Amino acid sequence: MSLFDFFKKKDPVPEMTDLVWMHSNAKSMGCIDLLQKFPDAVVLYWFADTRTAFAPLMQANHPNVKIKNALQVTPYEVEGKTVVFLEHHPLRSKENNLMLNWKASKIYVLSAMDEAFFKQFGGDRTIELMQKMKMREDEVIEHRLISKSIERAQQKLEEKTVFDGASNSAEEWIRKNVKI
Repeated sequence: MSLFDFFKKKDPVPEMTDLVWMHSNAKSMGCIDLLQKFPDAVVLYWFADTRTAFAPLMQANHPNVKIKNALQVTPYEVEGKTVVFLEHHPLRSKENNLMLNWKASKIYVLSAMDEAFFKQFGGDRTIELMQKMKMREDEVIEHRLISKSIERAQQKLEEKTVFDGASNSAEEWIRKNVKI
């Protein structure tokens, strides 16, 4: 820490760690593995379809873990805990507003290149590239540059957003709310 960092204002939004897989099935298995490490994690979703998809998986592998709607969690519930988002919301501002002044110990966001959000930004081409590089299906990508790229993509999507209406899935949200 330098002298100038001492006077720097702390960002009220905690840092997120993005974990990205090629496909959703690998992401599901990655979620199970992550919850082995953090069994008391707070698991959150943005869209009802995500909860529906993950509920049987959680019941079979981590029956004590409750999946909660991100909009219904309070800062008190996440204080000092690990938070696992099962997806990104298409709008970065929505994520940031939710997490303002959270005091979570760690925040992970799980994603897959075959999800609607990534399809908007060439996720299919990225999958092909990953396969050409001989990456395994269960291999996860985690890097600060990936997180920055996701953040920029969310901001670009936000510029095209006409309305932020409720939806059951990210795909439906993008179809209903983004001007293409």
